[in-house]
Amino acid sequence: MTGLLSGLAAAALESAFSFELAQLNAPLSFGWRFVRTPHPQGGKEIIGIMHTAEMTKSDSDFAGIWLRCAEKPFEVLIILVRPLPPAAKAEVTLSGPSTGRFAATVLPPGTSVLLPDAAAQLFKGPLRGASAVSISINSGTDHVKGEISLAGLGEALDRLATACISR
Repeated sequence: MTGLLSGLAAAALESAFSFELAQLNAPLSFGWRFVRTPHPQGGKEIIGIMHTAEMTKSDSDFAGIWLRCAEKPFEVLIILVRPLPPAAKAEVTLSGPSTGRFAATVLPPGTSVLLPDAAAQLFKGPLRGASAVSISINSGTDHVKGEISLAGLGEALDRLATACISR
């Protein structure tokens, strides 16, 4: 059953985009995946790293996390299987060696939750060497929680940084 759930989470991560993945490079270590795809409106391609949820420690609606290149070093998005309502206000709590609570933006169609820049700083700093991060999303009407293994995050972030600079 865990393999099926993991496959569903991976499918939810990939279908979180309204466009087809152009290239999914070989997986990085510890379950991280490097993704490169054309931007749906043209321009620079979208590059990121993804990791599916620890299914035994996550709600079934929690798919995983996507760290993607942005104008700043990178953005952090939480990917859900079931969409949140379009006008939802999401509060996201990250818990690990450091804890952060953030007002986040629910992106259309509601399956992606964009965290502010301060969340990226946690991943670059205290969470980079952590074993896992627990994530809780509260939208008032919905509460979804999950856990992401962070083993291999340092290597994945290094790969992402190199790709972001060269795009």
